[in-house]
Amino acid sequence: MVDPKSDRELVLERVRSSLAGREAKREDLPLPPVLRAAGLDAFDADVFAERIAMTGAKVIAVSSAGGVPAAVHSIVSDLGVKTLAVSDLALARDAAAGFEGEVLDDTSAREDLFHCDAGISGVYAAVAETGTLVMSTADERNRLTSLVPDVHLAIVRRDQVVPTLDHVFERFGEGAATPPRCITFITGPSRTADIELELVVGVHGPKALYVILVG
Repeated sequence: MVDPKSDRELVLERVRSSLAGREAKREDLPLPPVLRAAGLDAFDADVFAERIAMTGAKVIAVSSAGGVPAAVHSIVSDLGVKTLAVSDLALARDAAAGFEGEVLDDTSAREDLFHCDAGISGVYAAVAETGTLVMSTADERNRLTSLVPDVHLAIVRRDQVVPTLDHVFERFGEGAATPPRCITFITGPSRTADIELELVVGVHGPKALYVILVG
């Protein structure tokens, strides 16, 4: 007689039978030490600016947060931006103040955000070694504003720059805090290549990345 159970059910049944009476045990092993190459800890915001510029991003330095709105207005004016998506970060919203076009925020319809010309967000951290922006959903609603529009304007404070990626994960683990549900790493504008190695910019994300480095 043919067993009516599916192959999947038979496999799972055998696994349950083999594990019957066993208790899952986990040994509390210490994590291995983090090994870093000599000199990386000295990487700072200036190195970050140099590295992210190498990826094709444009870096605009301002001395304080008060200079961010002027930098943003200059960028969007040069690009002819008509619609601007803004994250819920206070610094990002302040930067959009006075923009004469349409401003959409995290309370706007998601469909509308897909038609924005540019988006403004902050960052959780920035990695100097690789010129990478680190976005966290725990601090800011920034996924659509940073990934959907053709142009992304990222506001980075100098004190948010860390030397290496290891330092980012150390920050996530401070105080036994639970890591955010979503972490996004952005290194320059979106790039992809087809089977013939033809590089195309902006297929899976922004075509242009502007970094406003504050401080």
